[in-house]
Amino acid sequence: MIAESPIEQHWFGLVEDHLELAKLEFRYEAAADKRRLRAVAGSWASGFLALLSIQAALMAALWRVGVALYWSGAGFGLMWSLVTIGVYRYGGIRDPKVGAPFEGTRAELRKSWKWIRQNIS
Repeated sequence: MIAESPIEQHWFGLVEDHLELAKLEFRYEAAADKRRLRAVAGSWASGFLALLSIQAALMAALWRVGVALYWSGAGFGLMWSLVTIGVYRYGGIRDPKVGAPFEGTRAELRKSWKWIRQNIS
């Protein structure tokens, strides 16, 4: 179908612009979700290592009186806990500067509908 009037040409241009914007935002959201998924997986792995380290430290404290092993296990547990928190805070939270997902598409769609209502009605 070939657009004959300027209004039809503008309509097709708007649809094409909306599709391009949606495609661009989808690529960004997919990359951001991939990064968040890696961060969550990393924080889960770090949390699991923290749990193992703390349990090993508690077992070593019960089995032996040697303080050095207990403090080393507790130190590793604390270290992995801090790594878990850091990984989650760095990569698992959406950047507040970015705004809501697909915000640009929604804003442009609202502008387009407003233009259509003004010019068609």
